[in-house]
Amino acid sequence: ARHCHGTQDITTDYSPIFMQFLDCVWQITQHYPYSFQFNKYLLTFIGQHLYSCLYGTFLFDSERIRRENEVRPKTQSLWSYVNSFSTEFLNRSTRRDWAVFYQ
Repeated sequence: ARHCHGTQDITTDYSPIFMQFLDCVWQITQHYPYSFQFNKYLLTFIGQHLYSCLYGTFLFDSERIRRENEVRPKTQSLWSYVNSFSTEFLNRSTRRDWAVFYQ
């Protein structure tokens, strides 16, 4: 299970892989702060709402199960919120110089 949301069957198979991925992305942004269009608040926002259950995006373990439980008509997508307030998550220091990755 990814995070045990949306299910009554809480198992010991919980795995925080997505949270680990967010941490890896954050670590890379620390090394290359001018190379990403988003800021740390986007990663924090996603991490907080991975567990908040406020958005249907992270409910259940797969898109198939979300469809079966009709999550989309009942909840808002996290990505819809992010797109609506995208300026909050922009890295204003972004450089378009890809050579930064090749130093």
